[in-house]
Amino acid sequence: MAPKNLDIEGISEIAKGKYKHLHVDGEGIVKGDIECRTIDVDGSIKFTSDCECKRILVEGEIYLVGTLTAEDVDINFAPNSYIHKIKAPLIHLEPRKSKKQETILKVDKIIGDDITLENVHVKSVKGNQVTINKGCIIESLVCQRLEKLSKQSHIQIIQQGVTL
Repeated sequence: MAPKNLDIEGISEIAKGKYKHLHVDGEGIVKGDIECRTIDVDGSIKFTSDCECKRILVEGEIYLVGTLTAEDVDINFAPNSYIHKIKAPLIHLEPRKSKKQETILKVDKIIGDDITLENVHVKSVKGNQVTINKGCIIESLVCQRLEKLSKQSHIQIIQQGVTL
């Protein structure tokens, strides 16, 4: 059986499995591992396990207790967002624009080639080209080239020039 498209408007639980395209406009809760070509979220998405896709675009809250494996990760996160682990060649994480409060994304581990971060608190980052914009707190960064490090960010341990 060929993977299907799944469009969610409102609030819904999503069963584990394989999907061609997942679109959430509202709130989605994924129960179990999911494989998908593309994931597009405007609202909130929660994953109880691993997520594997080619491309994920999130405008809003994301909460993922497993590993997010993708080719392209583009997340404009809302408050209360968390991801255990991200593995992708292209990773772009920045807060959704909000005047109410400063928005932080908490991540345990990020592994990628081209990584751009803003307002991300992360334990470990490994990448080839890394850009650190304002508001980041990083325990350990290992990279081949640090493109930018904002004065409004803090990194405890930096190892540059390392080929991954």
